[in-house]
Amino acid sequence: MARGSDLLDVKTIKATTKPGHYRDGKGLYLQVSVWGTKSWVFRYTVRGKTRGMGLGSIEDLTLAQARNEVERLRVVVREGRDPIEERRELHAVQDAPKIVTFADALDEYMKSGRIEDFRSDKHRKQWRASLDFHAVPKIGAKDVGTLTIDDVKDVLKPIWATKTDTARRVRGRMESVFAWAIDEGCREHDNPASVKALEVWVGNQIRRRPKRRTIRPFSRAVSLHGSPNCAGAKAWRRRWPSAFCAPAVPVRSGAWFSARSISQRRSGRSPQPA
Repeated sequence: MARGSDLLDVKTIKATTKPGHYRDGKGLYLQVSVWGTKSWVFRYTVRGKTRGMGLGSIEDLTLAQARNEVERLRVVVREGRDPIEERRELHAVQDAPKIVTFADALDEYMKSGRIEDFRSDKHRKQWRASLDFHAVPKIGAKDVGTLTIDDVKDVLKPIWATKTDTARRVRGRMESVFAWAIDEGCREHDNPASVKALEVWVGNQIRRRPKRRTIRPFSRAVSLHGSPNCAGAKAWRRRWPSAFCAPAVPVRSGAWFSARSISQRRSGRSPQPA
């Protein structure tokens, strides 16, 4: 590409030592500081405002490379965009700390080798599957550093009453993942799935469980004998479960045997009519 006679060249760049700005063309300037350092500057006007954008030192960027960069930036300016603002936004995105989600933390935990001591490959798969099924759908996309006790409760509530053992395992496995996140600097807060953090909530769940039905002591069972209104096979079937806690169906469907017939069967003799 043809350029004017006032353009810079490698020899001129090396020989120039006086502080100031030296034009190369199309907005590219060589800047010489009072300390003798030399760098490239792109000057442009966008939305009525003239700005100067540093491109780097002559050690990092040759004259040819600086010219190519200016050509690219001139396209940006023609489109009404500000190269300085775009570079600032890009740096903000690059410098922002990467968000590690709970799903990311789970993946890294699995790769860390902390489950290699498990007794079998099946156990390792079950360990991961329980979290994939119960925890990841609810909190997998959330930042592991911002998850709270309430998030852990949301995972455990649906299964605590009906699948208590599973819920306890899921809690313990979540605690391990959070512990890894804390060790790796992905989380600064306390472990929200620890026993200490959930102590009050777990205690409340235990108190809310329905009480089991208690079986009457044998001494309170109805006596088989001595009632003036209980006689015959029908009464026997009605009173047998109460005395011996036997299921009702076998009693209803079973044949009637008197005490005499039962004794005869045990002795090997055929039952005689009563």
